[in-house]
Amino acid sequence: MKKLLSIAVCVSAVAAFATDVPVSLGEVGVTAIDSSTTNTVIAVSYTDLASAGNITASNLVKTANLTVGDLLYVYNDASFDAFELDMSGGVKYWKPSTVVSPLDAGITVSKSSSADSVRVAVGKGVWLIRGSDWDGEPFTFYIYGKPYDSLAPVSVSGSALVGNPTQTSKSPTFTSGPTAGDKIVVPYANKTGALIWNYSSADGGYWWVKVGQTSLTAPAIPAGTGFWYVGTATFNWN
Repeated sequence: MKKLLSIAVCVSAVAAFATDVPVSLGEVGVTAIDSSTTNTVIAVSYTDLASAGNITASNLVKTANLTVGDLLYVYNDASFDAFELDMSGGVKYWKPSTVVSPLDAGITVSKSSSADSVRVAVGKGVWLIRGSDWDGEPFTFYIYGKPYDSLAPVSVSGSALVGNPTQTSKSPTFTSGPTAGDKIVVPYANKTGALIWNYSSADGGYWWVKVGQTSLTAPAIPAGTGFWYVGTATFNWN
């Protein structure tokens, strides 16, 4: 078992959008995420180590194996808080940024005072975008925090960056919605591309539809991975 600062931890080697799961669960949870894409949307799977409340962006996403210029976006249901990886005195850190996400050149980006001031709740998502210094090779980075005690339902009205914080691949369970026109959007390697499931009517019913696929249930979301939900709905991962 891997260790972090000599503390027994929960370890997961999760390929981006794959389904490997942690081998154990301790007081500190660590997820090692393998990816080879420009975009990696990650579920917020942990709480703050000290308070067990919402975790800060800088505490969740560690800088090991990431490069200067990488971008981290936290969506606050109105605009993005953006952070760029920088280095000072040989130490990498997340600094506030106003670099616009490649998803949409018209979005609003907030420049926060510090990555330590932006907190994200379990069940939400954060979006890592590799910068120009990335060599394009597969990489592994890490998130960690305190394992959560319980999961609250996630409500979306408009759009939200969310994710599956559990340790198994599963579909969200809807308690309200979805409604026609809702979308599940997963960005991938192409900076402006994505896998998109549309909730639409066909053959007298409503279906989740992606090119070449149709399902009555929402797609299974791999453990620890995230996506955009566009629409109005409430769901949980129980």
